[in-house]
Amino acid sequence: MTKLQRQRLKYLADRMAKLPASADKHFGMRSWFEHYGDHDHHFGKRITRRDLHKCGTAACAIGWAATMPFFNKLGVFVTSVSTITKYPSQIFGYESSYLFGPDHPAKTPKQWAKAAREFLKQMVEP
Repeated sequence: MTKLQRQRLKYLADRMAKLPASADKHFGMRSWFEHYGDHDHHFGKRITRRDLHKCGTAACAIGWAATMPFFNKLGVFVTSVSTITKYPSQIFGYESSYLFGPDHPAKTPKQWAKAAREFLKQMVEP
């Protein structure tokens, strides 16, 4: 993991830790982005922060990253059909893949941020 990748991961962890408690119900590690329920919302071509506040929506850590201008400048976006434009390994390095997988146990953005920070502590500069 490069220094730049560690900086990016720290940035995301910091932003996830600062999300309000209301974001907890819109966080889930199952998918980049998902909408569940029997009601319909009209999403644009790219998922925005506003979309993640609609009922029945959830996104994982990289899905949330895709709503942040910092990561948008790096080409990270999620489409309304839950397709991601860049995989986490492309932005944060292959070593960080577990943090973004559907098996990650985090239930809230703050739990995920804590796990990311623990991961960063274990990483050694090349």
